[in-house]
Amino acid sequence: MFRVNMPTAILAGEVVRDDGEQLNQAIELSAYGQATQSLRLLGGLTYLDTEYRRTEFGRNEGNTVIGVPEIQANLGLASDVLQGLSVDGRVVYTSSQQANLAKLNVRRGRRVRRRPLLCWRKRAHNTAWNDR
Repeated sequence: MFRVNMPTAILAGEVVRDDGEQLNQAIELSAYGQATQSLRLLGGLTYLDTEYRRTEFGRNEGNTVIGVPEIQANLGLASDVLQGLSVDGRVVYTSSQQANLAKLNVRRGRRVRRRPLLCWRKRAHNTAWNDR
């Protein structure tokens, strides 16, 4: 759990200026472990509550901070397939977030036929250097 106050700024015309502070309060949970001899798990969940405080003339007082998602979650799995070869995967979720002070919400990522788009990546690590 954490609570952080930090200064914030707004764009007024072409000038960025101070405008009070933002309060960030969150609860974070994480877990990791080894389910079997060859399967490892890592996951986490964050609930983040943000708001503007002490804003000029109280204009944005209590509004949600722009660009900060309320919920973020992830789950990762890694499995040893062969001696020296592991396969891993990860799922990440980020909730919608406010795009402007008019409380317009947006989601990151693209959609294809109204479904979230999955992103597949591959990587290889040279473990031969570990033997030196």
